[in-house]
Amino acid sequence: MQECDLVDIIPKNRRYTWNNRRLGIDNILEHLDRILVNTSLLSEFSTAHADILPYSASDHYPISIFLEAHFPLGPLPFKYNSLWRSNPIVDQIVQTAWHHHIEGSSGFIWECKLKNTKHALKEWVK
Repeated sequence: MQECDLVDIIPKNRRYTWNNRRLGIDNILEHLDRILVNTSLLSEFSTAHADILPYSASDHYPISIFLEAHFPLGPLPFKYNSLWRSNPIVDQIVQTAWHHHIEGSSGFIWECKLKNTKHALKEWVK
C-alpha cells in the first residue's frame, strides 16, 4: 500500500464487509474488502468517505465511495497592491470612482465610494 501511495478509507457506518448469511452462533462477519484510494486522487477532493450498503444477492456488502469536490470559498478578498501607486491609470480609476455622486448619510456615501473604487480596481486587475 505504501509503495503504491494508497490509503485505506475506513467505512463509517459498518465494520464488516462480508457475511456468511447463517443464523445464530454459526453467523460469521468479517472485514474482507478494502477501499484503497491513491493519495493523488484524494488531493483533488475535499472529502472522501465510504459507506457499506445493505447486501442483497452476494455475501459481500456493496460499498459506496463518496468523493466531494473542493468547494469555492467565495470571491477572493480585495488586496491593494502598492505597485499600483506608480501607475497613472490607477489614479484615474480611483478619481473616477470616488467623484461619482452619491446621496445619503456621510457613512453611506463613504461606504459606497469605497465599494465603487474596489469594484473598479478589481475590474481593472482582471
